[in-house]
Amino acid sequence: MRSGDIERALQSFSRLLAMAKRIPDSQGVCNAHMALALAYKKLNNEMNTEKHLRLSRERAVEFGLTRELAQAYYYTGEHFLSKRRPDIATPHLEKSFDLYNELGLHDEADKARTIAGVSKGQENIDKYIDLICRCGKVDSEAILVLCQWKNRRDVFFTEKKSYTEDSEELSDKHTDETTSSSLSIATITVAKSNIGD
Repeated sequence: MRSGDIERALQSFSRLLAMAKRIPDSQGVCNAHMALALAYKKLNNEMNTEKHLRLSRERAVEFGLTRELAQAYYYTGEHFLSKRRPDIATPHLEKSFDLYNELGLHDEADKARTIAGVSKGQENIDKYIDLICRCGKVDSEAILVLCQWKNRRDVFFTEKKSYTEDSEELSDKHTDETTSSSLSIATITVAKSNIGD
């Protein structure tokens, strides 16, 4: 879409908003704010995009329009995710998911859940990259296993649990077998993280 087309669309959406306020048409007000937000987003005008997304959410709450509120949360989350702000995006997307579920709109809820998962992953990717970097070049096989976990969810760790003779659990932490007392039995539980089995 060309810039001139978007400018004309902005004028039309502004007129629609004014008309919806005069009638009054609560759903029209929410939809006009959403249309304005999306048009400003095309122009990379963050300030007005965020302003109209906020106004769309506020009007939806004011008028009790749950579907429009869910949509406003979804597009707000999507906007912030595109701006590399998953810390802001994730809560909006999760709220959208909850609202769509309450309404029984499962296709929309699934879409919000998927994007929320992407956003949550973006929040944690820096920690993952840091972990890879800290591994260094010492054990290339271990790094390969860690990378395969990210892509395929292959198992890459074991968890050791220590128990006394009475089978009371002492620790869930990763322990060194050399420090285990003779009264404890070390058991190894392999974490199964294959999703979808």
